Amino acid sequence: AGGGGAGVAHADVVQLLLRVLRYQWRGCNETHVQTVLDLLIQLVQAHEPTVETINELVKLDEQVKVFSHAGFGMDGNKVLALVRELINLLPKRADLQEAVLTVLYRMSGHHAQALQAALQQRVSGSQAAEGHQQALHKFFSRAPQNCAEFSSNLLHLLNDQIWLESIQ
Repeated sequence: AGGGGAGVAHADVVQLLLRVLRYQWRGCNETHVQTVLDLLIQLVQAHEPTVETINELVKLDEQVKVFSHAGFGMDGNKVLALVRELINLLPKRADLQEAVLTVLYRMSGHHAQALQAALQQRVSGSQAAEGHQQALHKFFSRAPQNCAEFSSNLLHLLNDQIWLESIQ
C-alpha cells in the first residue's frame, strides 16, 4: 500500500476479509487463515490499520477463536511478526492502543511464546538490557486476570523500557 489513500483501501480490504472469515468460518481452511494473517502483518507493518480493522480481528476471535486455530499458529514466524508489529504500533498509534492491547491479550493465551520472544527482541539490543530483563521477568511472572490488567502491565513494561533507554 502506498500513501494515505492506498493505506485506507488496504485496511478496508483486510477488514472485509476478516468479516468474510467470520461469516464463512465453516468453509475456511488453514490457507485462508494464513493469507489473512499475511495481509494483517503487511497492514500493521505499514502502520495503516484502522480501529475498525483491529476490532474486526477481535470479533473474529470472539466468535470463532481464530487465535487458537491451527491455521493461525501454523507458522510461528508469522505469529511472531504480527505480535512484534502490534507492539511496535503501540507507541506510534495512540488511537489504536485499546484495540491493539485487546488483540495482544487475546493472542497471549495461545501464543505466549511469541509475545515473550517479541518483547525479548525489543529489549535485547538495549543498553539497559539488565533492567529490561528484570522488567520482562516481572511481566511474565504475573498472570493477569483480565485484559485491563494485561494492558496496564504491558504499557508499564514498554514505558519502563523507554524510560530506561532515555537515561542511558
